[in-house]
Amino acid sequence: MNTLVIYCHPDDHSHNHRVLEAVVRGLTAVGTTHEILDLYRSGFESRLQAGEYQRMFGTGAPGADDDVLRLQAQVAQAANLVFVYPVWWYAMPACLKGYIDRVFTPGFAYRFLPYTWWRAIGGSVIARVPGVRYLLQPYAARGLLRGKRACIFRTYGGPPSGRRLFGNTTTALEHVVLRLCGITDVTICELYAVHLSGDAAGRERRYLARVERIARTIRNPDAVLK
Repeated sequence: MNTLVIYCHPDDHSHNHRVLEAVVRGLTAVGTTHEILDLYRSGFESRLQAGEYQRMFGTGAPGADDDVLRLQAQVAQAANLVFVYPVWWYAMPACLKGYIDRVFTPGFAYRFLPYTWWRAIGGSVIARVPGVRYLLQPYAARGLLRGKRACIFRTYGGPPSGRRLFGNTTTALEHVVLRLCGITDVTICELYAVHLSGDAAGRERRYLARVERIARTIRNPDAVLK
């Protein structure tokens, strides 16, 4: 198995690209084999098409388009998933969201459990309790990517207070997508407003050093995960 680095930014001269380079340095330093999926350079079509939607949620017919099958094979063979991306409008970029829509599909990444009366009642009650509501997810869906580890490196254009003032949808990747798919071992490393700091270069340098240290902890197991 290897580590799959999912990178999403259109500019090769951006801070996010330097984050990617720091991740690669860390992985290489400890001999962790890895593969980089550059969503902007890969030519991946991020838009979910009508036929795919019908197959996923309508007819339930098996199979997927060839490009999706290739990307699902990457995920299946990866012990670790590393995400590198900026936060735009308090969410992940559209290209990354489209990748998740098309690749992390029912039957591959998760399987919904039967909708029963006790799940419906339990869900309506627990959904009102902050934090605790995530405990219901294992009773709603079976995660099919259990055993994998994820690392998220993401950047923000503003300060941390912006999340409290304007929204916190940025956590959907770890709290909804990955958790629903059974991935609960998640490391998150964030950087806020690097370009607004009076010591922008120094702040970026310290952050990249932290990224590299975290990447050094990512190892691929010898055995294939079941």
